[in-house]
Amino acid sequence: MDPDDAMDNIIEALELDPDCIEAFEFLGNLGDSMPISLAFYEKGVALGDKQFGGKFLEENKGHFWGMHETRSYMRCLQMTAEILGLMGKSEENIATYEKMIELNPSDNQGVRDQLGISLLMVGDLKKFKHYDQLFDFEDGTSSNFNRALAQYKNEGASPETKKLMQIAINSNGYVVAKLNSKKDVVSAPSSYVLGSKDEATGYAFFAQDLWRNTKGALVWAKGFKKGK
Repeated sequence: MDPDDAMDNIIEALELDPDCIEAFEFLGNLGDSMPISLAFYEKGVALGDKQFGGKFLEENKGHFWGMHETRSYMRCLQMTAEILGLMGKSEENIATYEKMIELNPSDNQGVRDQLGISLLMVGDLKKFKHYDQLFDFEDGTSSNFNRALAQYKNEGASPETKKLMQIAINSNGYVVAKLNSKKDVVSAPSSYVLGSKDEATGYAFFAQDLWRNTKGALVWAKGFKKGK
């Protein structure tokens, strides 16, 4: 919708139900700054904590994405975590992602890769390994690059680290160039094809600072070529 029409609908929804989580989700989507959007998403989270706590939580924990009524709450949690991460609030960011996985262990929203980046950012390799094992060493571009960097942080450019990095390069050959770009990646695409430049942009949006702050990692990564 046109933003003005969308706002009219949001206002009408809140007049009917002041505790409408979806309305606060949409207000967050329309926010013109991270702090404003965060305030609305956090309101949606607070409402969800209240509405879906207690007995509801006991009976439905683990299935929160499979239920229509909890999806806006889960989306508010995801956007809250993303913004907290972008604002450098790592502890709150990690706690929110972990809460999401506890509520929905299947992680239909795919936040495990962002959680992995956040854990590597704070240097929690033990917890990173826990979640990597929890999702059975998933074979995706973000997981592969996160795993290679975790190994690099743990033991440098060892044979095992080189093996993991080659796997990552083979999953997407554009990522290293994106990570090495002098320009900051300022946005992530809403969709992408696996192995594409857009996928590489999406990963770099969340992980560029992590790689930059890991001494020697970017220079080391430039030595790999796809298929070698």
